[in-house]
Amino acid sequence: MISDSEPSDDFSLDTVGSHGDVKCKGRYKDYLVGVKIDASSFSLTRIVTFVPFYMLVNRTKHRVFICEEGQENWTQAEPEQSAVPFWPENDTKRLKIKLEGCLAPPQTIDFTRAENCLLLHLDSSVGGIIVDVNLSEHSATIRFSEYHDGAAPFLLINHTKEQTLQFRQRSQKEAEWEELEAGKAVYYTWTEPTGSRELRWKCGQNSGELKVEKELMDEHLSKEGKLYVIPFYEGLQRVVLFTEDKRVFKQILENESLQRAEQETILSLQNVGISLVNNTNSQEVSFIGITSSDVVWEIKPKKKDRWKTLSTAEAEILENSYKDYIDSSPIDHYIAELENLQVCFTPNGADMHMLQPTQAPLRRHFLPGVKVEYSISPRQRSYRVQIHHIQIQNQLQGAIFPFVFSPVKLPKSIAKDTEPKPLIDLSIVTRTAGHSDISRIKYFMVLIQEMNLKLDLGFMYAILDFLTPENTGVMISEEVKLFSKDIEKIKTELNHVSSTDTSPISLFEYFHISPIKLHLSFSLSTGGEDGLKEKRETEVIPVQSLNLLLKSIGATLTDVQDVVFKLAFFELKFQFYTTQQLQQEVIRHYSKQAIKQMYVLVLGLDVLGNPFGLIRGLSEGVEAFFYEPYRVGISFTE
Repeated sequence: MISDSEPSDDFSLDTVGSHGDVKCKGRYKDYLVGVKIDASSFSLTRIVTFVPFYMLVNRTKHRVFICEEGQENWTQAEPEQSAVPFWPENDTKRLKIKLEGCLAPPQTIDFTRAENCLLLHLDSSVGGIIVDVNLSEHSATIRFSEYHDGAAPFLLINHTKEQTLQFRQRSQKEAEWEELEAGKAVYYTWTEPTGSRELRWKCGQNSGELKVEKELMDEHLSKEGKLYVIPFYEGLQRVVLFTEDKRVFKQILENESLQRAEQETILSLQNVGISLVNNTNSQEVSFIGITSSDVVWEIKPKKKDRWKTLSTAEAEILENSYKDYIDSSPIDHYIAELENLQVCFTPNGADMHMLQPTQAPLRRHFLPGVKVEYSISPRQRSYRVQIHHIQIQNQLQGAIFPFVFSPVKLPKSIAKDTEPKPLIDLSIVTRTAGHSDISRIKYFMVLIQEMNLKLDLGFMYAILDFLTPENTGVMISEEVKLFSKDIEKIKTELNHVSSTDTSPISLFEYFHISPIKLHLSFSLSTGGEDGLKEKRETEVIPVQSLNLLLKSIGATLTDVQDVVFKLAFFELKFQFYTTQQLQQEVIRHYSKQAIKQMYVLVLGLDVLGNPFGLIRGLSEGVEAFFYEPYRVGISFTE
């Protein structure tokens, strides 16, 4: 309970790694409390942290005051102050914000809606401050920071000769148009932060709308002549240029359009093998193999520099026909009439062609185990990494599962209509941001296909033995140090929202990591004979710690066979992040889903929050945030 509130609902403390929130109902208001359950350095000890769900962080040089809409109880956040608790009293979901010494009326935001770099327009004494609202399952952090370059949604430039540009936010009234004279420029941010994020404009007889997420270049024709509307980036700042000069339009269009690579480097490895051997007992623990695909058939469409892989069904038809042709010891070319296909085979396999349903060069090929492509042009760089097939084998005698990790083969009914896809496919396109050195990620996409993971305790013990140095243990004198580290970790996490991230900010126009679908099988048996069983019962190394942790919740832990984990995709569009922030967001997104699904599906425990991390409301289902990775393709700039 909090203060004079009633106790919250019960929740389990066994679900280490899960985060969520609990509500304590009070006489005048409800208290929403974030709960984190973490493991400590001691096997059976959990660290349970309670924090206010809503917290304020003030990184500005001004004193900030916030208050719920409809209330007059202002909460104060001092300059450079972090972790100020905020307890909402009603359900308005609106927050009024004002600064000390600022004469402008308070600005209003929706503190239940995630915000990335929302610039609030204040008076000339302050200019503006940035608000970020970071939402997670156990907290909502409202962060205030100083203005930086690129924070404004638009820099509007009126490059016309004599026309006046009028503009207003779509949700504003018709009479609230602002004006920009010819030859002038102005930074624009949303007048109503809780309104629509669309900007309407009028210039002479021309009109239109602007959105941050869209990059369309428009050409308007009227009696007054042509008007070009050109959005582009200069550093982190999004610029929208209104001009009548066709030369300017063509120059910027050329700069912003995709470019053909001037230099391209390709690295291919057909097969890669890694063997893990424990030198202590001279035992091979595992073999990791990255291998190429089976035979594939590819065509090269007209006006394309890249080969296109045919579907599995078409490849099977071509392969069977080609084998029959080769077995006949051919001398001449042969035109084969197949199902909906007409192809020309050659004895040496070179210069083959598809004749029907389309004319194109044809080749019999394979997809390498690892393929890395890098291309560069004056204003663009492209990267492509493909790992086709990874298989991890358990080399221990008497292994329960000989194959620890492998891709899942698609059912034949699905595979026949799809082309073979690599297990991991990564594509990145970066662009220069005008005359700035700021990193601009135009396209970042990772596709990960369906996977099998099969573990037994014997293999886990062997891997931990392999990774743990000899004579590693925890002395009594070191327990105090471990306890101090746990306390320090709690303090660091409580103040993480105020930690200074010095890495540069990057613009991510499109960032997508596919859903992860994993089939998990787990056995409590060690497999074969475990000669170290007596040692494991007395040693104080990570293996024994794991064993104690499993025993602590062993009432619900059993062998697991083919339990399916479905982790929702991660996606950003036109967002500003530092590398460190983005890395933390991605790890948190997938790890929290995996941990909660493991507790629910494998251990049968109750967890805080939504175990699948997918459903945003009763009207939205799992499928809205999950798709089968094999159904999606990935692009790569040629």
